[in-house]
Amino acid sequence: MSSYCSDSNLKLSSDSSDGSVEIVEKTEEDLQKEDKKNAEAEFKRVFKKWHKLTIDWKIVYPDVEIPEKPDTIRDLMPLEIGRLYKTLEKKDSDRKKYGFLPLMAGCSYGQLGALNAESYAERVNSVGKQVLTSGNSLLSSDEVEMLVILHMNEEFMRFMRMCVLQ
Repeated sequence: MSSYCSDSNLKLSSDSSDGSVEIVEKTEEDLQKEDKKNAEAEFKRVFKKWHKLTIDWKIVYPDVEIPEKPDTIRDLMPLEIGRLYKTLEKKDSDRKKYGFLPLMAGCSYGQLGALNAESYAERVNSVGKQVLTSGNSLLSSDEVEMLVILHMNEEFMRFMRMCVLQ
């Protein structure tokens, strides 16, 4: 039988026949399993709050003119999103509300977020009809999918090239 010492990479093992206990260093596999278990628990604990987060864009970005109901692509994409994540980190410095999500999200060069699922799906279908014309009917499904994805992300890719990946 094995049990783990808290906050260390040692485990106690009492598998010997004489009942003695020995201290064994945790394997890399043990550490990875423990990290995965802790990460899953952390994610379950904080994601509901993160998902329900409502942002007052005018407070976080007082120097930017943002409409009452901003358009994700037109109004929010040009914002320096790191400012938002730093604000959230300061408000939740003990990480009880959002855990490490603001820190992890802030480590990315660009942020990809979930768009409204129904309207996004409708746009994908619309682009698919534009891509799959009678002249392109011999394309494989993978080729059609690649062209649709490129077309759907054209504005985002231009933005990333111009503003982020210089």
